[in-house]
Amino acid sequence: MQTTANVIAEGFCAALDAGDWPAVSSLLDPECEYHFRGEVTAGIDIIVGSYRTIDEWVHETFESVHYESHVELRSDDAALITFRDQMDHGEHHLDFRCQQLIQTNRHDLIRRITHIDLEGEPEKVIRFNAACGVVKPQ
Repeated sequence: MQTTANVIAEGFCAALDAGDWPAVSSLLDPECEYHFRGEVTAGIDIIVGSYRTIDEWVHETFESVHYESHVELRSDDAALITFRDQMDHGEHHLDFRCQQLIQTNRHDLIRRITHIDLEGEPEKVIRFNAACGVVKPQ
């Protein structure tokens, strides 16, 4: 079943995967909030900037990067996205997963993004980065 939340979530994933920052921006409410590990950031420029900074660093740092995503409907105004990021650097390989719950508003824009760490996944990233000798930007 395609609902507004599904369509928006799928467009959001496609834009993130392609690094299409204007498209990502166009899907966010001006007062969108991003909840990440106890911190809340708000505003299109700040949220898109954080996605862009990490994406650019990943592509500049690792030899190969592949993104996948899967969208599950939660309600008419919410969808759960499971992201899978695969990266290679020398002999090291990372297969990382996390989730983000997006909630939309009556204007069909994303009003809230909540990051969800899956058990053991943040630790995998720390071990991978250490093995590769790299430090993730803050």
